[in-house]
Amino acid sequence: MRAIGRRVLVEIITTKKQRHIIVGDKQAPEDEFTTTYKVLQMGPDCPPEEVKVGDVPIFEAHGIFVGSKTIEETKGVKLTRHAIISYDEIAGIE
Repeated sequence: MRAIGRRVLVEIITTKKQRHIIVGDKQAPEDEFTTTYKVLQMGPDCPPEEVKVGDVPIFEAHGIFVGSKTIEETKGVKLTRHAIISYDEIAGIE
């Protein structure tokens, strides 16, 4: 998978954590998911001075990822994917 034009290849890692909520005298397990992103590759038409490989991007409210591919899955605990997104969907860098 590689980025072309004004597109960016991004690694998406979703990790599941379980926490316990205490309600009265009972504990109820609840799943919590955290997602992290990392730029893996820039398309040739992306401005090189703003976003670089290795950066952690911040996306518009509803970025549209295309061409998603699962790289690694750890039985409901961790999911690593690669996906392509338009360069213009990146709102900032962390």
